[in-house]
Amino acid sequence: MMPLNEAQWLWETVMRKTGDDDIMTQQVIDKLEAYGVVDTCVEEVRTMVNDSWADLEGHLRDSPAEVFLRALGWYLVKL
Repeated sequence: MMPLNEAQWLWETVMRKTGDDDIMTQQVIDKLEAYGVVDTCVEEVRTMVNDSWADLEGHLRDSPAEVFLRALGWYLVKL
């Protein structure tokens, strides 16, 4: 878990960031990666795509479009 002071720094930095400071952007990314936030988000999205596909799958007929749709979901998770 991220210490409160680092979480506060992260929140304040993101909220006031103008978007043109590459060094600050990298520091934010490094903090998020160091505490596993990025990995947790990716895993959560994977679960969401898989759960959504399970709900949708029964409503689609077998076709190339179905394959492409599923591949698109997997591709977006990997980005």
